[in-house]
Amino acid sequence: MRTMRGFNRRGFLAGSAGSAALLSTRARAQANPVKLGCIGPMSGPAQVVGAEIRLGAEVARAQVNRMGGINGRPLEFALYDDRTQPNLSVAGVRELATSGVNLMFGVPTAASAMAVIGVLPSLNVVMTCTGSAEERLTHELFNRNFFITSQNNYTRQRLLAREVAGKYPNVLSWTAILPDIAAGHDSWAVFSRAIVEYHAKAGRKAVLQTPIFSKFGNNDYKVQISALMSTEATGLYSLLFGNDGITFFQQARPFALEKKFQVIAEAGQEMDLPKALKRNVPEHVWAVSYYNFTAFKDNPDGQELQQAYQKEFGDPIPHGLAGVSHVGVRCYAEAIKAAGSTETDKVIAALETLKFNTIRGPAYYRREDHQMIAAQSVVNWGPAQTDAGFEVREVVTVKDEEMVNPPTPGVQLKM
Repeated sequence: MRTMRGFNRRGFLAGSAGSAALLSTRARAQANPVKLGCIGPMSGPAQVVGAEIRLGAEVARAQVNRMGGINGRPLEFALYDDRTQPNLSVAGVRELATSGVNLMFGVPTAASAMAVIGVLPSLNVVMTCTGSAEERLTHELFNRNFFITSQNNYTRQRLLAREVAGKYPNVLSWTAILPDIAAGHDSWAVFSRAIVEYHAKAGRKAVLQTPIFSKFGNNDYKVQISALMSTEATGLYSLLFGNDGITFFQQARPFALEKKFQVIAEAGQEMDLPKALKRNVPEHVWAVSYYNFTAFKDNPDGQELQQAYQKEFGDPIPHGLAGVSHVGVRCYAEAIKAAGSTETDKVIAALETLKFNTIRGPAYYRREDHQMIAAQSVVNWGPAQTDAGFEVREVVTVKDEEMVNPPTPGVQLKM
């Protein structure tokens, strides 16, 4: 597991669950800082997720303070470790709110985000979610105190389907490997419907084979791999998260899975798959990404993030979670500056109306449902004879406006 050795050197003080710890910027003697709360897994099995978010946020914080802070006030963070437990995420919101912090970001997992969203109005707190792609957050669970900084799941799956349908017009038979949870079923429903739709628009007929499911947290995929190898499908959609996905692809190598399938559409791993497999990453994996540095490499703020990320983790391309947390913090800073206040209602009004220049290009929060509209990427990974062991073979970047679902706050999104 990657370390978080640089955070303490920079001043991050991650508290244990049940206590907030303040990060001071520059000298503590500086008066009246602007404080943002960060809630996420700072320890436990998902601490790497917290590490990604914290690094992106810290780079953004440093940039803000180097430019004079927010209306002359330095930016500080208050961190709360929820260990990926929704009840602790809620506890973190309550404790930070009690300490006077009303502007927060983080809660990258769907379970934590859905647990937190309902308590925000009564606490008069704003939360920008940096990571979860759960559609319910901008639909049936929507409230005005919650903002989404990443693309939602519906948008991500449709973009991935559109790109692989266009690039592999002869791959007309598709199956999937999925966790047997709601996210697995929902994502396949969106992707499979979209792959049929985009082929049909080009006059082709796509055929869907029965998807293969596994329990979440599986460590033996031999049965699933055998079933996939016997299918007629030549296209594979994968939505296995974290260690599940890495284990699956590692165990699939002796079976020559990558030769069986002409294209693998990967929606669960972001950067983790090429980082884990390195020179063994299949050449025809296309993955959807919250943020890919290669697509925005001319942005100087993104370049600074890339340099900090490589120094911290030894990887040449920042994880998408580091990108969305950077965007979230910078947007907060601009909104507070424009509002001239950290008051909840004034910050909400600013977030709803401003357009931002970010490392993902121009961005804004859609007023109706608080979904961020920016740009997202689909990346083709491949092995490379470099220290990293992998490279970006091709990246396609698309404006969210081309793919995003219409806003229907308070109403369930039809998959």
